[in-house]
Amino acid sequence: MTDTMIDLPEAIAESDDADFLRELLQDAAQRLMDIVSCPPKIGH
Repeated sequence: MTDTMIDLPEAIAESDDADFLRELLQDAAQRLMDIVSCPPKIGH
C-alpha cells in the first residue's frame, strides 16, 4: 500500500470545492478498501 499525503491548503487553493471533495472521498474510500482487503494479523 502506498502512503500518499495531500497538502491540504495547496489542494484547496488550486481546486474547485466539488473536485477537492470528490478527490478526498475517493482517497478515503481507497484507503478503506485497502484495509478491508488486507486486514492486519493480530497476535502473530
